[in-house]
Amino acid sequence: MTRWFLRLALLVALTSPARSVVHAEELSDAKRAEIQADASALRGLPAISDVAIKRVSQAELRAQFLEELNEPETIESLKTTKKYNVLLGLIPSDIDLHDVLVSTLSGAVIGQYRPADKTMYLVADESATVGPDTKIVVAHEFTHALQDQHFGLEALTSKTKDHDDRAQALRALFEGDASIVELLYERERISGDEAAELRRQRSQAPETMLSAPFILQEELKFPYVEGLFFNIDLWQRGGFPAIDGAYRDPPASTEQILHPEKYESREAPVELGMPDLLPIFGPEWHQTYANVMGELELRILIEQFTDSSMAARAAAGWGGDAFVVLEGPGEHVAWVMDSAWDSDEEAREFSDSFGFALQRRFGTSRVTLQEEGGKALWSTPVGVVGAARSGSHVAIVYAPDRAQSEAVLAVLSPQSTAPRLPVATPKPAPDSP
Repeated sequence: MTRWFLRLALLVALTSPARSVVHAEELSDAKRAEIQADASALRGLPAISDVAIKRVSQAELRAQFLEELNEPETIESLKTTKKYNVLLGLIPSDIDLHDVLVSTLSGAVIGQYRPADKTMYLVADESATVGPDTKIVVAHEFTHALQDQHFGLEALTSKTKDHDDRAQALRALFEGDASIVELLYERERISGDEAAELRRQRSQAPETMLSAPFILQEELKFPYVEGLFFNIDLWQRGGFPAIDGAYRDPPASTEQILHPEKYESREAPVELGMPDLLPIFGPEWHQTYANVMGELELRILIEQFTDSSMAARAAAGWGGDAFVVLEGPGEHVAWVMDSAWDSDEEAREFSDSFGFALQRRFGTSRVTLQEEGGKALWSTPVGVVGAARSGSHVAIVYAPDRAQSEAVLAVLSPQSTAPRLPVATPKPAPDSP
């Protein structure tokens, strides 16, 4: 949802949708070494160093996430994140985003490898029994340690700063790779009875995931589902050496994850800039966020109000985008996106699907549509939403009034001479609410 969430999510491993417990006496050093040796052999990467395992309680894990989310910069980002996601209709206005994120992550995470301290963390509970998923968790997390030892996870993630779509793609590479090892480990090292128990556990999704907003569920599932398919495609082309090559030349977008053939052909995203929009809104406004949506987020935006089939078709022709968030007096928020598509027809399909989704969101009785000069303007309960398509480009704006929406669309038109600046995420203004 924003760069701080992706940074946190890169540390998270949702290896099984069921909670797991670990008895200290059952995961001996010898057993841990055996599982890690198996994972190393399956992955084809030798361990360069040992990896410490630290057992933490559910309360301790929750405290770790609270510490991450209570940083001043994160709190400010949460405020902006909530505002523009409410504006887009992706989360409810009464949500406590801080509490939802802490509850969802701490309730779903059963193990994680943290590159910062080179340590594997396992959720421990001395009052319950151990399931076969303990071995799976250790194998998955140790694969992350192998990735870190051979390719440097922190160095890779530092290159995706302020670019959420690229960060999501990189996370899909990490998790899909570890998920292949997990599947191989299950096939070759797990008994039939244990496999049956695993299937039972995986059929039970944690309540925190089921109650989370749709966008959060989809973002958390993406690297383990689509990332797995992406890595399988690489693996079928050239085994684990092909996956190793992806660390040296990482996927550049969620589009490349969703369509592995686009990674194979190195179809790079179109880099779009954004003109200075503050003169349109006035001196009391300031830009608080800027980033890239990407195919995944635009698919979620359409699917939130339609269905998965329409959303997949609408977002499939994505070529690149840039968006900004602006905040003004009276808690007003504006969201502006410019996007490039693979063809005029792909742009038309996305634009039409967006309009349909908007109508579905509010209902025809609460939306007034006006179309003129290639622009569509919807008067809605959250302000005036504007969209303009020109060839293979689509611009969208959510603004408090019609004059602002029309002015933004004019500045984003292909004929506009307004200079474009690269998308970068500014720090929130000191007087941000």
